Amino acid sequence: MRALVLLLSLFLLGGQAQHGSDWTYSEGALDEAHWPQHYPACGGQRQSPINLQRTKISLPSTMRMTAADGTVYIAQQMHFHWGGASSDISGSEHTVDGIRHVIEIHVVHYNSKYKSYDIAQDAPDGLAVLAAFVEVKNYPENTYYSNFISHLANIKYPGQRTTLTGLDIQDMLPRNLQHYYTYHGSL
Repeated sequence: MRALVLLLSLFLLGGQAQHGSDWTYSEGALDEAHWPQHYPACGGQRQSPINLQRTKISLPSTMRMTAADGTVYIAQQMHFHWGGASSDISGSEHTVDGIRHVIEIHVVHYNSKYKSYDIAQDAPDGLAVLAAFVEVKNYPENTYYSNFISHLANIKYPGQRTTLTGLDIQDMLPRNLQHYYTYHGSL
């Protein structure tokens, strides 16, 4: 069995989700560069996904994340974006230095000051999405992913859903959550 090793990136997202079927992350006429032609809201300055360019990121010598106003975000759902066995086939939404990962996990949270996810998704401060990149490595077994992997047969085609019970999301994330990037964007 293959184990999944995670690299963490935190993305603070707000705005309304764009729904459509005529787009792709793969290179071509319907890729991210062409989205604004078909979906004008995708042409904004805070549009995700983004390419994190590590050489252009300037980090302060000390940094911490605080919620000075006491904002609490409630986990609503978790989903995965995955592609083929190579990073050339659409997988992760975001890239780091132009490299796309095979899988990207999203844990979507909504701001508790809103009554529901549906209301929060339209507000600039309504959503926060924790995203983690996944690398596939050869290991005998990864017990943290066993429950998830056993349900993959139920979601063979785009748009299919399944419900997992007894899943501890924290076990699927990196142990060290101190290294991350944030940005304001859209979902």
